[in-house]
Amino acid sequence: SSGCRIQVRLLLPPLGNDSMPFKRSTNKGSNQPLSKTPLSAKSETSPRQFKSWPADAARWTLVWCHEMSQTPASKELRKVLDHQAKQRGAHLLCLKKAQQFEQWSSTNTKPYVLFTDWREAKGCVKAVTLRGQEGRPILTNVFCIDAKQQLRADRWRLKLADRKDPVYIKGLPLCVQSPVA
Repeated sequence: SSGCRIQVRLLLPPLGNDSMPFKRSTNKGSNQPLSKTPLSAKSETSPRQFKSWPADAARWTLVWCHEMSQTPASKELRKVLDHQAKQRGAHLLCLKKAQQFEQWSSTNTKPYVLFTDWREAKGCVKAVTLRGQEGRPILTNVFCIDAKQQLRADRWRLKLADRKDPVYIKGLPLCVQSPVA
């Protein structure tokens, strides 16, 4: 029988219990978790603070923002991404559009990594950039479908202001190899 083998090379941070770059935060003088102050009301220069979460919960999120992320055609890639995320203490969140990402990221309290395609990249990066340092991903991977798109994305990335959350431009997130005999 002929089938295809899918390989996924991920650039995911090796976050574990001892290597989490974020610490538990509470309001000063109180044991209560941070309040849910709207992001627009927070200082644009204050560092992002994350709430504590249960020990058995994912400590961070792998966000895949792509219009096909929830379709049956992407089922195998979704399974691979989910498996890779779980191995690294994360959970996978699939969103179709930058607008959904903007809504989700405005209320998110966990660190996250963003995987997106060139079509959604500008909207996603703009959404988190407008909030200052609050709510930014650990890193962003922008996947391009061809060399021409990758060149455009590289030019766009070079025009971005200096940032602590790096933006990487890559080829497709998967390589479909020749049929396996």
